[in-house]
Order: sequence, then C-alpha cells, then structure tokens
Amino acid sequence: MLRGVCLENIIAYLSLCFSAWLMGFLPMLEIYVALPASMLMGLDPMSCVFWTALGNFMPIPIILYFYDTLRKWKKASRLLNKMENHRFNRTLIQHGAWMVLLATPIIGSWTVGILGRSLGMSKTKLFVVSLCSICMYSVILVIITMLGVELIKE
Repeated sequence: MLRGVCLENIIAYLSLCFSAWLMGFLPMLEIYVALPASMLMGLDPMSCVFWTALGNFMPIPIILYFYDTLRKWKKASRLLNKMENHRFNRTLIQHGAWMVLLATPIIGSWTVGILGRSLGMSKTKLFVVSLCSICMYSVILVIITMLGVELIKE
C-alpha cells in the first residue's frame, strides 16, 4: 500500500514538472504564464523556477543547432524571416549581450534565439546571457507571485 502511494506521488510530481516545462517551452506561454500557472497547479517554487526556466531555455539550443535545417522548410523559413525582422532587431545589434539579457523574457526565447543566430552572435555568449536572463526573471517572477498569493490570503 505504501509503495503505491509513493509511486502515485512521484507520477503526480513528474506530471507537474512536465507541464511546467512544456508551458515554459511553448512560444505563446513562456515564463510569464508558465511559472504562476505551475505554482497554482501545486508545484513548489524551486521546482517551478527550475522546470519553467529549463523549458524556456530549450528553444535557444534547438534554434542554434537546427537553424539551417529549419531554413529548408518553407513554413519554418517564413516564420524565421518574420522573426528575424522583429522590431528589436536593430536594438539587439546595437546593444548585443545587454539587450539579450533584458529582452529575452520580454520578446521570448524563441525570438531571441533566432535574432541572435541570424545576427551572428556567438553560441556561447547567447547561451550564457539568455540562461542568466531566464533564471533571473524566473526568480523575480516566483517572488512576485508568492508575494501576490500572500496578499490575496490576507
């Protein structure tokens, strides 16, 4: 009996983690929806930060390593062209890594990955700066969410 309860708890936890990761990964949800939603579903704050940040970061390596393959597909190529002409393009060129640090959660990791790749930013720099940005915003967002929940409870 005890073994079944533990297995159910593990499966429930893993399903919450996967949901948090998936919401962080999807372009329209990303970190701003994924983190509070994961907390509302019952995931603890540290797990929320880890899984949503990991999900939100995953598009960066996918785009960097499969960019040329994506270019070969007609629909993906159109989408890449649209994202490469994003309004933050000129600003990203001018300010480089600092703009990536500030803009990743705002314009999304998918767009930052594509802009960084198309502008020739080094993979290492893009990895480090976008990961720092996503982690920083995740921690700030979980603190704000926790404070908001505490205010609602009062």
